[in-house]
Amino acid sequence: MKKALIITLFLIGIYPVFGQSLSDTIQIENFSGTSYYLNGKKLSPMDLHELFLTNNAALEEIITARNSNSTATILSISGGLLLGSYLVVRFVGQQSLYAAGIAGTGLILVSLPFFASYRSMPAGRLRYTTTK
Repeated sequence: MKKALIITLFLIGIYPVFGQSLSDTIQIENFSGTSYYLNGKKLSPMDLHELFLTNNAALEEIITARNSNSTATILSISGGLLLGSYLVVRFVGQQSLYAAGIAGTGLILVSLPFFASYRSMPAGRLRYTTTK
């Protein structure tokens, strides 16, 4: 019984040592789009940029992630427009350009790795530092 009590007290005493504080970590949610949270508060892209002004490594990650997202968005929208125009013209019954459909599908497929790299950026897992 004494051994169990000693082990229990030891585990209770050592538990806080292994606890992690997430007060300075940004959480990322990727459910419907990517959202960033700090202490339960949703951060806008401008808040995120201002938060990382003092941490150059994290700021570079944020800029790289934003560039990947912009590239993916431009490619997917233009691919969607090309593919959509091909399908509409095809549905109406007029002669359509197969090249537009192929190019649209290709642009959409090319945008997928950019979206994947944006979602896998580690910027949200970096700790930020403030100079106050």
